[in-house]
Amino acid sequence: MTLGYIPTGSGNDFTRALNIPTNPKKALEVVLNPGRIIPVDIGYAEMDSVPRRFAVSAGIGFDASVCHYVEKSRFKSFLNKINLGNLVYTGVALKRLFLDPLVDVELTLDDGEPLSFSRVYFAACMNHPYEGGGFLFCPDAKTDDGMLDVIVASNLPRLKVLFVLPTAFFGKHTGFSGVDIFRCRKAEIRVKDSCQIHTDGEPIAFAECLKAEVCKEQVMLMAPAV
Repeated sequence: MTLGYIPTGSGNDFTRALNIPTNPKKALEVVLNPGRIIPVDIGYAEMDSVPRRFAVSAGIGFDASVCHYVEKSRFKSFLNKINLGNLVYTGVALKRLFLDPLVDVELTLDDGEPLSFSRVYFAACMNHPYEGGGFLFCPDAKTDDGMLDVIVASNLPRLKVLFVLPTAFFGKHTGFSGVDIFRCRKAEIRVKDSCQIHTDGEPIAFAECLKAEVCKEQVMLMAPAV
């Protein structure tokens, strides 16, 4: 299957790693005259046995909460019209940082021994480097390697997160204590109390467990020339 992609949203994280124009007219030009055809991984997620596929990421906790409140924001449509949609994500993220509860997480990678994290802000399984409207959460993630990059942000003072979060726009957060990134083919994220879960920026469930893996089949995507 070969697809063309024309972005119409505010986050547009799918376009960033693939160099697809965010302007719909320019993206249409790519579809009509593609410079190359590239393979792209698709993720598969389960939340308490509810299945969902995703292209960019699936996450639990803070990032999912941000997605939920961005969808409810009355400013989203207006800022999208003036090409400032990313400001919605930034504003909501700063607010949720101080209001959302922290959770304990048990993370299992490729059926290995569980890893425990306390006071977790969020954990996300990512196909792409970017999430949340331009945050470069997993700088080394590849869109076609058959792997997930999993980021866990935990056990950080909230004021420190306020400093660390802006550095994630440039991928500089990875050197801070409390930010852990793993690579795997499948992951299971389990919490004690139900948390908001998202796939590709859409809040889809409250659940205690998120399972994610990469599908065997890839999608072929029309992209501009390098």
